[in-house]
Amino acid sequence: MIARRDWTRYWWDTQKDYYELVTSVAVIEELDRGEFPSKKALRLIDRLSLLPIVNELEEIVDVYLSNYIMPTDSKGDALHLALASYHHCHFLLT
Repeated sequence: MIARRDWTRYWWDTQKDYYELVTSVAVIEELDRGEFPSKKALRLIDRLSLLPIVNELEEIVDVYLSNYIMPTDSKGDALHLALASYHHCHFLLT
């Protein structure tokens, strides 16, 4: 867990300027519910553009869940992947 946190911090410090960064309401809601230092994480994304939520996402999420592409215990993860897929994001940071 600590190593993942450190990798994430390193990426934000060294790589963020090379990409067009976006986020979503789903990410903001997850950070608001988080038990980690979510205030700091929210500050990292506060200036990022929001990906729009479109009707087609619900169907994509349902396909991911019904075909066990994503764990059913967290519909939020399926929504994150659906947003990234639908909007043709090349990378999905977690």
